[in-house]
Amino acid sequence: MRLVDSNVLVYAFDASDKRKHEIAKKLLEDCAMGGETLGLSVQNLSEFFFVSTQKLKHFLPPAIARNAVESLCSIKNFSILPIESADVLKAVRLCDDFHAHYWDCLLASVMLRNGIFEIYTENVGDFSRLPGIKAINPFT
Repeated sequence: MRLVDSNVLVYAFDASDKRKHEIAKKLLEDCAMGGETLGLSVQNLSEFFFVSTQKLKHFLPPAIARNAVESLCSIKNFSILPIESADVLKAVRLCDDFHAHYWDCLLASVMLRNGIFEIYTENVGDFSRLPGIKAINPFT
């Protein structure tokens, strides 16, 4: 299983960059149609909602973003991964040990606890310093 980073979710619903939109949308659709099972952290879902309603040039109305989150949560081939207190503690240690961003370290902690070692993300460099995690850019 691979985790889907928040930026991939955003591209799937934001058509500003047509090429990235189509790639991200296809990745999610393939999963929904019974292809590869993908992981989503509750952090990814939260970041998606915030970014898509607050940070995009053409932001989504909150009701549309809420429907998107509800849809993602209802797809059987998505494994929704909770954040546990142990993940936070591990993330803090990873930040200190590898001088990485806290939110990336938190995702890495959740991934490792769930036996997930690969992440679909545009931010390959952010995850490259974290041991045990392989970042795959679906847009290249």
